[in-house]
This record gives sequence, structure tokens and C-alpha cells, in this order.
Amino acid sequence: IAVNSGLTGEKISLEIEKVWTIAAKTADVIAVGDVVYWDNTAKVLTLTSSGNIYAGRAITAKAAVAGTIDVKINV
Repeated sequence: IAVNSGLTGEKISLEIEKVWTIAAKTADVIAVGDVVYWDNTAKVLTLTSSGNIYAGRAITAKAAVAGTIDVKINV
């Protein structure tokens, strides 16, 4: 996850091993340990792998309501 922005070709800082609190897809019921993916269209984490980018594993759970989860990226 980029911690600052930059123009094309500029160096930026990245966090590659950290727990982040990120919005998750409202309809998804996520359990601790589930693999989650980044939906770049909706800008949320999801359980759906197809067409999405691997993000990491859920550290907290979420029911099928709007909310966030804690995710450990790149594990």
C-alpha cells in the first residue's frame, strides 16, 4: 500500500507487511483467516478472487453489513 503519492517515475514509500483497516464489501461475511482480495472498481476488500487482486488475510471478522476489516497484507 502506497503511503504517499508520486508522479510517474518518482520514488514513493510502500508498506508491504502491516495490518490495515480497510472497507470491505457489504454483502461479504468475512471470518478471521479468510483470504481477501482488493476490488479496484468498488475500492473495497472482497472474498471474490475472480478479477480482483490478492490482498492478504482477514485479522478481524465482519457480518453482511457495511463496515471495515483489519487485513494483514501479503501473507
